[in-house]
Amino acid sequence: MSKKNVLRNGVSMVLVSLLLNFCIPWLAQAESDSAAVPASAGKIKAAGAKLVDGAGQTFFLMGANYVGHTDRAWLMWNTDKFDATLIAQDFQRMTEAGLNTVRIFVMKPLRDDINGNNFSKLDQVFDIAAAKNLRIILSFNDYDEPDLNKEAQLDRKIAARYGSKAGLLGYDLKNEPQFNDLEGAIYPTSANVPLQKDDFIKVYGERMSQSEVDAWRQTTEGKQVVPARMDARSGYIFANAYKLFLEFLADSSKWVAAHPGKTTLDYMDSPDSAKWVKYLDALNGTLNAWIDARVGPMREVDAQTLITIGWSNHILAKMQANARLGFVSQHRFTSEGYNGLQTTLSLLSNLRATFTTHPVILEEFGYSNTHSDNSAVATNLTASYETALWLFLASKGFAGGLKWMLVNFPSGANKVENNYGLLDDNSQPKLSYYALKAVSGYVQTENQQPNLTLNDIQAAGSNVAYQYAGPHGVFSSATSLATGPVRYSQLQISPFAAYWPGDYSGEVHILATQATNVTVDMTALYPLYNAASVVKLALEGGAEQSLSPVGNSVTFNVNPNQLYVLRIPVQPPAFKKAQPLGGVNLYFPQTSHNLGGVFRTYWEQHGSLAIFGYPISEVFNEGGYSVQYFERNRFEYHPENKGTASEVLLGLLGRSITAGRETEAAFQHIAAFTDGPDRRYFSATGHSLNYGFKYYWEQHGGLAQFGYPISEEFTELNPADGKTYTVQYFERARFEYHPEYKGTPYETLLGLLGWQLVKTRGWL
Repeated sequence: MSKKNVLRNGVSMVLVSLLLNFCIPWLAQAESDSAAVPASAGKIKAAGAKLVDGAGQTFFLMGANYVGHTDRAWLMWNTDKFDATLIAQDFQRMTEAGLNTVRIFVMKPLRDDINGNNFSKLDQVFDIAAAKNLRIILSFNDYDEPDLNKEAQLDRKIAARYGSKAGLLGYDLKNEPQFNDLEGAIYPTSANVPLQKDDFIKVYGERMSQSEVDAWRQTTEGKQVVPARMDARSGYIFANAYKLFLEFLADSSKWVAAHPGKTTLDYMDSPDSAKWVKYLDALNGTLNAWIDARVGPMREVDAQTLITIGWSNHILAKMQANARLGFVSQHRFTSEGYNGLQTTLSLLSNLRATFTTHPVILEEFGYSNTHSDNSAVATNLTASYETALWLFLASKGFAGGLKWMLVNFPSGANKVENNYGLLDDNSQPKLSYYALKAVSGYVQTENQQPNLTLNDIQAAGSNVAYQYAGPHGVFSSATSLATGPVRYSQLQISPFAAYWPGDYSGEVHILATQATNVTVDMTALYPLYNAASVVKLALEGGAEQSLSPVGNSVTFNVNPNQLYVLRIPVQPPAFKKAQPLGGVNLYFPQTSHNLGGVFRTYWEQHGSLAIFGYPISEVFNEGGYSVQYFERNRFEYHPENKGTASEVLLGLLGRSITAGRETEAAFQHIAAFTDGPDRRYFSATGHSLNYGFKYYWEQHGGLAQFGYPISEEFTELNPADGKTYTVQYFERARFEYHPEYKGTPYETLLGLLGWQLVKTRGWL
């Protein structure tokens, strides 16, 4: 698009006025300074048991752990293995599954680079994650470094560089520290470390004398447990603390064996563990000292980014010192089996009850597709277990989870550990990937406030048959579901999902991991179902096919691992012609709709007709919010943001309209470049703005009004008039270049996304 053809002081005309013969002259200047920022902007924060984004919206963390592409796992930071292109491909897979977070690790090669002031690799990964709309949890100290001062200074260096980035969700101080890491660490000289003193020995008595410890340290076991750098006295204290810890574990195991359904964490809550209170207090005090040494230097340069610890030891995860962290993280792995799953749920529930005012996440979990004897574990089995865990997290007040791991590691020596990936040896999705995509789709549909209820999880041989039902979704792994608004049958136990986003959307999203026969009772989902219109079924982003209802139900077959959208025509009353309400309300005879209250204020202050067009509905409830549709967008009233610039938010209609088109050329991310007067690159989405569209974006509200670009410029058939134009999509808009208006203020027009979306839904 030519720069010279841009009228910098021009304003957009209402394209629908031409299409529908609405002939009202107007002139408006868009204002953007007070417009709401995108809901996704800003640092993630803790708000009680939830994580929230910059706009105060619940952020349910859904992510995966990443250690490198499948052919270089654990070697991703090596100079000869680092490949930004492969990392971008893997992160794209995460985005396509609807994930929002990736956890990466500071390994030795990256540590050495940063100590040499070389941040280039980590800079690139942050840029890639931002382009894919992924947040990062950065796990420190993924190597043996007992000197806490030394490690804290490296952490401080990283925090100083990345702490201000909105895409940095949190720091993980260490991946799976154990008792020995706390007891054997080198602390600052001023630190109070209870288990490095002998007070606890005076309470409990010594388990090994000094001479016994000295002799034990010469054995293979002793050398492995007690650090060789410790002197005799320190080694004596370490050995006694260690032996007492083993004794506590033995007592807790006996108690759990005598109390079916209970866990070690329940033992810690029980009066039966009273004799261990002083020891556990000393352990908690030692963890406090460990946190102090690590966190203090980081907070000097970054006071806001959340901090956690990646615990695999659930005893340490329950220590009250964790309440000083931004959120609590637990890792949990078991082999497939009903009892192992139930124990995991019990442990998580105990942590949730322990830290009621803190977010709790399941930071690592998953099931391998290989047994220790190298026999295969069916992908439908692992998908059922993992989906049951995801749904449990979403249902029971947890802040989210991270799958271990994104990709398989075929070259590793341990076949079990090699096969935990969401992607297989060839980087192709497994069934777990598709099942997770359905869960993430539901969470996003419900404004990231899932309200699923756990009905039941039943053992089904080596697999589990779960069933969750909420007001807007059904998730099940059983072979059939014979009741309810959505019914299905399939040959194997395997995840099935159906979810629908509100009272009037008319869309049912369906994803099965087996070939499945589905029946939907349309009236049960949408009482305003319009039986006179056509019901359609489409693959996400693909062609539609018409279906023939029988009564109020429709039956069809779906193929595995493909997201289908069933479009049911509905007639929301809000879209019928309305009478003038009078008073402070504006009435538009062109569309026969009213505009009042906070929506009128926002409309008038942020561009009115030029940016939003006419109202095409009255106010109604959709997705839990009061909304009103306009020709070009949707207004959403957020009472939780009352009195702020985010009280009224614009719908992300650009993203809604283009869902499923991520693989098209125009929607692929481009390489970063240096900004200039006519070009600008946005690392947040991996797209650019150029010439005419850039100037229009800047002069008519920019980021607050239109959001980030989510495509490059390309040519597309306009559904409103059947003509082809050069267009570019943004999170909240579509820009259209109209050469027939060259040299006028109307050379760039905004697409009728509001009209297009409701037309697609059959509301007009």
